Amino acid sequence: MTTLKHSQDSLLASNEALRQLSQYLERVREEERVRIARELHDELGSTLTGVKWAIAMAIDRAQEAALPGDGQLAQASQLLDSAVDTMRRIISDLRPSVLDHLGVWTAIEWYAGQIEERTGLRCQVAIAAEVAAIEVEPERATAMFRIVQEALTNCVRHAQASRIEIRGRREAGAVIIAVEDDGVGIGNDA
Repeated sequence: MTTLKHSQDSLLASNEALRQLSQYLERVREEERVRIARELHDELGSTLTGVKWAIAMAIDRAQEAALPGDGQLAQASQLLDSAVDTMRRIISDLRPSVLDHLGVWTAIEWYAGQIEERTGLRCQVAIAAEVAAIEVEPERATAMFRIVQEALTNCVRHAQASRIEIRGRREAGAVIIAVEDDGVGIGNDA
């Protein structure tokens, strides 16, 4: 009996150590996302802004000198605008600032809007007022946002859906976030 008890205690301790390790790794991953997003914004953002300014100046100078428009400069300007948009999207995917500034509920609504805009998928968000009033600690807010983000990504990639519904409600003292779509679902062989 003592050996069994010792084994159970050892198993519980191992599970707790794994849980703590998992939390630590997730925290490190989020910190790295924040660092990368900040570097992209600061370094690459300022470089792209400088290039955009240089191209705009070249276009303005050509116009002032009454020279014919250079199609290459106009095309470069459009490509640069596209690159800036892509960089902003990547930064937002890494760590949306709305999550830090306005909270998880607004971040979920914002991200659903981004999915709708990018994919044309209709995204409806309904967060109960009692849930929206809850202030969620940053680490938990990040976890909640990442779960919803992954669920929406899976809907976009795999579900072949036309509509996604995200609902937040309180049930038996817990907050429930449900993400449902009208897609194909997972087959029996998955």
